Amino acid sequence: MNNMNRALLMLLFFIGVNAQVSHYTYSVANFPYVAVNGTNSTATGINGLQDNIPIGFTFNFANVDYTTFSISTNGYIRLGKPITPGATSRNNNLRNNANQGPMLAPLWDYNNRGTGTISYRVIGAPPNRMLEVGWHNVNIGSGMASETFFASFKIRLFEFTNKIEYIYGSSLNPADELSASVGMGDEASFLSLTPGISFQSSSVVSNNAIADLEYLEGKRIIFTPPAACTGAITLSTVTPSYINTCFEEAPRKIKAIIQTLGASNIKYQWEQSFNQTSWVEISGAVATVLEPPVFTGETTYYRLRATCLTTGDVTYSEMSEIEGPAVPLNQVSNLTATTLTPSTVRIKWKNGSGYRRLVIMSDTLDITPPVSGFGLAENIQNPVYSGSGQQIVYDGTSTRAVINGLNCGQVYYARVYEFQRCGEPGSFDYYYNTTHTAANIITFSPAPANTVNLPVENDFSLFTGSNLSAAYPGWYEAAITTLPGTEPSMINPQGTTSTWRSSNVLGIPTAATFFSANTINSWLISPRINLLDDSVLKFKIALTDYTNANPDPSGIANTDDKLNILISTDECGFNWTPVYTFSAENTDEDFLTNVPTDFELDLSAYTGQTVQIAFQAVDGPVANGSTYDIHIGALSVATPLSLTEPSELNTLKFYPNPVTDVLTISNNDTINNAEVINLLGQKVFNAQYNTTEARIDFASFPEGVYVVNVTSGGKKQSFKVVRK
Repeated sequence: MNNMNRALLMLLFFIGVNAQVSHYTYSVANFPYVAVNGTNSTATGINGLQDNIPIGFTFNFANVDYTTFSISTNGYIRLGKPITPGATSRNNNLRNNANQGPMLAPLWDYNNRGTGTISYRVIGAPPNRMLEVGWHNVNIGSGMASETFFASFKIRLFEFTNKIEYIYGSSLNPADELSASVGMGDEASFLSLTPGISFQSSSVVSNNAIADLEYLEGKRIIFTPPAACTGAITLSTVTPSYINTCFEEAPRKIKAIIQTLGASNIKYQWEQSFNQTSWVEISGAVATVLEPPVFTGETTYYRLRATCLTTGDVTYSEMSEIEGPAVPLNQVSNLTATTLTPSTVRIKWKNGSGYRRLVIMSDTLDITPPVSGFGLAENIQNPVYSGSGQQIVYDGTSTRAVINGLNCGQVYYARVYEFQRCGEPGSFDYYYNTTHTAANIITFSPAPANTVNLPVENDFSLFTGSNLSAAYPGWYEAAITTLPGTEPSMINPQGTTSTWRSSNVLGIPTAATFFSANTINSWLISPRINLLDDSVLKFKIALTDYTNANPDPSGIANTDDKLNILISTDECGFNWTPVYTFSAENTDEDFLTNVPTDFELDLSAYTGQTVQIAFQAVDGPVANGSTYDIHIGALSVATPLSLTEPSELNTLKFYPNPVTDVLTISNNDTINNAEVINLLGQKVFNAQYNTTEARIDFASFPEGVYVVNVTSGGKKQSFKVVRK
């Protein structure tokens, strides 16, 4: 379509009708909870589901009629569609719920129906029937069947009025154990509730961090559909308005961008045309988001029709045009580069108008662009840079790429190309946008790890298995690819992931990794640390059966497995020297047990140097058949004088801990000074006081562990606080 025709079409169509879910109103009141006495659902366990259950009547939600629903053990139902299985069913963000919408979520979290029941029933007579779906005494939070926190809640759907009710029973869960969502959504809009003394709602920001069920217990939330529409209806444009797609492939979704003009109770219907004159309805396409049918090769047009159910007024959106493959018009933009580790960088960008992106990097500025063509082989990509020359490090549909194998301090260059690819492996057609602009190139240089002063502490309490760098700035995970039967390397660990994970089976938080085959080469690496005289590395270590606290019958004995403690003195963590090794040769079986044992390592040989410390787990070239875990916890690097001082203020108290906003400190004697130190050794707060009760606002601090130093009458006390 040429620009003149497109401009004329823009004049023919208008903007504006609100998405329906955001127009629902709600009320909250006390109400007795009674368990649903009906048919037991077959949805059990982690991410359990039961699909396509008859509602028993026609229920209208957000102006769409539904006759079936599906149940998830994660605390929600989906109307008219099966539950999307897997991890997305527990990623409880109502704002990004397209994979699970339309949904009703009384308590959406990573739950587990390992105990209790999920039941449903239909009661009443037409036109006043009611569907009840209840989760009774089910495990909530963490997805574990052994979870000791339970909750009871249910949904009611009412025929004729189309009202929705959420009813909650008593629950057993302490605050901060959950990260739940309460609300509802379709594929284009949502309504998210925040429980409290006064409930809050939003259709802009989704609250998926509800941690306390106190304000839900014994409550009923009634959701009422919006009133009938009045006046004229107007629709927005659609996005994208122009799509190039491959033959026999499904085009990307088309969405009508709804603006808030007060209209409601609208019926939507997508229509299709091949000539912009004759239009036919697309069966089942009755939401504001369309998944177009497979492209058959003929230019196709789509538009959304909106009808007011009370006045019969009809308005159409702008058209979206779908044609065959072509070079994307718009190149990528907004490139950024972030150092993840001294050998790993993440590049991000804003996508252009194609379907895929190609990232080519080099150690020189001169990058040769790719060449469009037909019947070509698939691009060979490798995210580990070879060290020199031009290399494809990414080919995919994302907005980011992670590149490994880099040398910190060295300058590199990368260009990102928007393109479209059609065909099958072995015979692809490529359509590259090879425009070279300042917007699709970036120059970057991996930076060394952060440098910190003593003391350095890491108790792994905030480590979840995938957030080490965020929870403990300067720390990171890495790995070295190791082939079966080969000796594990100690040079230049790569990437940001490893087999180390979070564990609490020993009663204290630990980082744990398993030993089982002969390819593991996993690293936990510290920031760069300025060592002083008499510096000491301290930590607790234990060996258990795999994933539990029981003793392992064989453990490290008769294996070639090793846990190496290594030191690197270069800026980049490239070369490493072992300073201690736990192995079958030098580790008494009575020392490595399932009881955390204190271990100390003298670092005085590195006094005055800036070093990194690493824990390297390797299971050697021989597959021994033994599977067990080694745990590390309560880690510190300090001199005797830099360790946390013993309490001198016997009457000092502080609360709450963890803290989300204000920390209160009280003492019988006058508090003179308080300061806050982060894990990088940086002073982020310091204030003078002349009172027995001091307050520190932590709301602006990033999540993590902090040391608070308090002075009163010449005496000092230090304590740790967790900001959550």
